Amino acid sequence: MIRAMQWCMRVLGLLILIGWAGVSAAQGSLFDHAKTGFELTGGHNFVPCESCHINGQFESTPRECAACHSINGRFNATPKPIEHILSSDRCDSCHNTISWQAVPVVDHHEVFGLCQNCHNNIIAPGQHPEHIPTQNNCADCHSELSWQPARFNHDHVTDRPCFTCHNNINAIGQDADHIQTEMQCEACHSTVAFSPVLRVDHDFVRGSCVQCHNNTVALGQPDNHIRTQQQCDACHSTVSFAPVTRVDHDFVIGNCVDCHNNNIAPGKPAEHMPLLQDSCGNCHFTTFWTQPREVDHSLVSDNCSSCHLGQYADTSFPATHISINTLECQHCHNTVAFSPVMRVDHQFVAGTCQGCHAEDKPVDHINVLPNAQCNECHTSTEIWPSVPVVNHDFVLGTCSSCHNGVIAKGQFDGHIPTGPLECDTCHKSTTSFLGGLSF
Repeated sequence: MIRAMQWCMRVLGLLILIGWAGVSAAQGSLFDHAKTGFELTGGHNFVPCESCHINGQFESTPRECAACHSINGRFNATPKPIEHILSSDRCDSCHNTISWQAVPVVDHHEVFGLCQNCHNNIIAPGQHPEHIPTQNNCADCHSELSWQPARFNHDHVTDRPCFTCHNNINAIGQDADHIQTEMQCEACHSTVAFSPVLRVDHDFVRGSCVQCHNNTVALGQPDNHIRTQQQCDACHSTVSFAPVTRVDHDFVIGNCVDCHNNNIAPGKPAEHMPLLQDSCGNCHFTTFWTQPREVDHSLVSDNCSSCHLGQYADTSFPATHISINTLECQHCHNTVAFSPVMRVDHQFVAGTCQGCHAEDKPVDHINVLPNAQCNECHTSTEIWPSVPVVNHDFVLGTCSSCHNGVIAKGQFDGHIPTGPLECDTCHKSTTSFLGGLSF
């Protein structure tokens, strides 16, 4: 039984070989199909002629794949399945005659619809779990030839901070020598290109200015910059380095005249008062020049009147000033304050004493003539109470009205009794009690 079965299998195999050889011999020896301009390749070599040439009709046989491989067509060929991706009917753009299933390359020019219709991880590979969140169509970033490298259209990336992708894992991020900043890439960089950086939003930069503005990372102080403590923001704005609209003098090193020399910055004008040395800070504020905070008179090289006559200072002689025979203020005033006047050098005062001291005579002053001058008795301009000599020619009243032992010396205890007699009955001299005695 077994031997009979082996014999049958050998006969069947022989018949198959003879049939296969016959077909090949018939096609090969009778007709070269390549001469028609449609060479039979792959699976088409094994298709019976009548499958394509219906009823023996050779001419006008279609050459396009879809003419045969279609549903309800005249030809008995496998049609495009209903679950096939949306595409044109040019099958050979993706398929070959060797095998339908193996599609080595997809010609995306023949595919219709959006990328994600196919690249959905079911029909074809799609976004992997760690793909950046985006609403883009795949073609906005990826090429039809290769997924990598990708170009990015950031306009459609969902509202997430840049560094969630630009973290040196998903995409290029900050390198090791990047300046210290908050992770806010878009504050300085463009989505078109990371460099060059055309603007820097300093609100997101950490550290001091000089860490970047050191002429290595970014522009720093030029060689002719004024001497400072390198605190850029004390004078400069993050909007523009120049012009400098304010200078914080707390951070400037050196003397005022190093800058205020009418070259780097405005300096002493031609009409400035004469000085022994240029030391601006002794008189001027650093916030504004025009109104001095005070004047250090030790540096002024000229006399008071050279300024205090309205040329440099607005404290000239008021209309109520006493009459004087000099214009040199320092004889009465000091440089700390004009008033109150603590000392008057009377040798420079013009006019009579009453011109100034008309209201100064106390109520208990002795009676004198209306035209009496103070210096008739008060010979010292320094000490009023000290009256060494009284000019009695200007005194009114009786002797005893003054010589009563209170205002002036009166009768001593051993004086002879005089009754109602006045002093000048006996004492004829007003300069000495003993002189000119007459009894």
